[in-house]
Amino acid sequence: MSGGGIDFMRPWSEKVYGIPPEQVVGSSGKLNFEMRDSKPVLMKLPDLNFVDDKVGKPVGIQMHIGLRPIAAFGNSDGDLQMLEWARGGAASASP
Repeated sequence: MSGGGIDFMRPWSEKVYGIPPEQVVGSSGKLNFEMRDSKPVLMKLPDLNFVDDKVGKPVGIQMHIGLRPIAAFGNSDGDLQMLEWARGGAASASP
């Protein structure tokens, strides 16, 4: 879980922290699917898709992992909502 970019964090998260890339949650930019020279490509757009900070942290956890964390740790005021979400119990997203 990082306010940093997900594309930046995923390549080294497993080696450094033991966290598989598919479990990394981070800020991300928008992508667009295009065909270029008859090949499918994903093009980065100059727009944010998701900001993984403050209220975005619990949203990102739910979007990417789908479970409320059983423990959370933080080192900035941008982690408060994630800590509150983890402390809230075992329930999932509200309807």
